[in-house]
Amino acid sequence: MSKQIRTVAIVGACILALGIIVGLAGFMHGGYKPLSIGLDGVRVYSDADLSSYDVLDETYASFGSIEVDTSTIPVTLQEGTEFSVTGKNLKSNGGLKAAASGGILKVSSQKPSVRAFSFGPFGYGSQSRLVITWPAGAKFESVSIRDDVGSLRIEGLNAQDFYSSVDTGEQRISGSSLGRMKTTMNLGSLTIADTSVNTADIGQDSGSANISGFSSQGLTMNNDLGSISIEGTLHGASKVKCDTGSINIRLNQSIGDISYSVSSDVGSAKVVGGNGATGYPKVQITGSPDSISAESNVGSVTITCLK
Repeated sequence: MSKQIRTVAIVGACILALGIIVGLAGFMHGGYKPLSIGLDGVRVYSDADLSSYDVLDETYASFGSIEVDTSTIPVTLQEGTEFSVTGKNLKSNGGLKAAASGGILKVSSQKPSVRAFSFGPFGYGSQSRLVITWPAGAKFESVSIRDDVGSLRIEGLNAQDFYSSVDTGEQRISGSSLGRMKTTMNLGSLTIADTSVNTADIGQDSGSANISGFSSQGLTMNNDLGSISIEGTLHGASKVKCDTGSINIRLNQSIGDISYSVSSDVGSAKVVGGNGATGYPKVQITGSPDSISAESNVGSVTITCLK
């Protein structure tokens, strides 16, 4: 067992044990209720905590940039009929605030500043949500989204600069056109579909990445633990690395369009298509200014040229 996998297993076991302890404490305080433990003591959420919401339903003339900073809430950005923000979140879970000034829409929820371990009213927040819309043809200068625990869904976004960060959860990006893209995840799944970017920098600590209908002029992608699947067209210099997990890249290009450096310390390394080659531990094919470097420490690496 590698050091990384062992570390993940130990951390997971500790979190599970702590969750069981907190769950029992909540049950002893009157049933299955959320509970937080931290530097300010133990807090059991009351019925009032679980029924009081901040509600947003705002429309704006326009905004050219978006900044979202939330704790535990599903976030959706999508094309609609107007510039609008709708949302709902428990006040005890951080609430929800929105304001537009100087062409920038800012949406946020408050984060606990003292509690060290919070098993807050996540299960009670099934009604929590945040949806931001814009009319067809809108283009944004910058979009920045940070969500600690939750899901992020983006559809039909056109932005010059795009940044997203989800600590634990999932990200889904589809039908978008982005200039500079930077995406990070600590734990969770990443799905990108039918999206074009100029340059992309994607980082995952643990989780799977599934990318399809994708085009870029430069891709940098790192995944510590999990599989990577990419289908699309890659120009410029692309670097894909996975410490533990397989890499599967399917290109809508011929094998002569790109130079390749493909390697795996433990697993096969393949370039399939035309005069493709299979090797261990490394395959190199040169001749094009566009290039792909794909590397896995533990896992197979396969690049397939579909033309």
